[in-house]
Amino acid sequence: MAENLKFDSGDISLAVQGDPSRILTFNPKDFNLSKKFFELVQSAEEKSKEFARRAKEADESEDVSAKFELLSDMDKFFRKEFDKLFGAGSADMIFGSANVISQGKNGDFLLTNFLMALYPYFEKESKAKVQKIIADHKPGKKKKNR
Repeated sequence: MAENLKFDSGDISLAVQGDPSRILTFNPKDFNLSKKFFELVQSAEEKSKEFARRAKEADESEDVSAKFELLSDMDKFFRKEFDKLFGAGSADMIFGSANVISQGKNGDFLLTNFLMALYPYFEKESKAKVQKIIADHKPGKKKKNR
């Protein structure tokens, strides 16, 4: 039987909506996660132009089926991007069958609400890094010779 090898991976695990069967695990200090997040932002900006054009066309034609198709395509796009960020199946685990651009009680998209709920975890890590950099570079601090 193999022994367990445990090490500090920096991962945190969060029970989505308090449900212990819906656990999201990630490392807010992982540079690959940051890279994927910025790639999501870039691809979302590019894709939003197409979505805006299609929304305008659907509004002008008053074609209800085109509007539903657009909403479905938006959900598919963001789920795919979300799974690239947090791993395959993450969007389904987090959002279930709800369209990720459905609105929450506050009027914001579900995806936006989720990302804003995650923000404090990333902010905490980035503040700690900034504070360390500032402390390490304060005037008068003696640098170690190497």
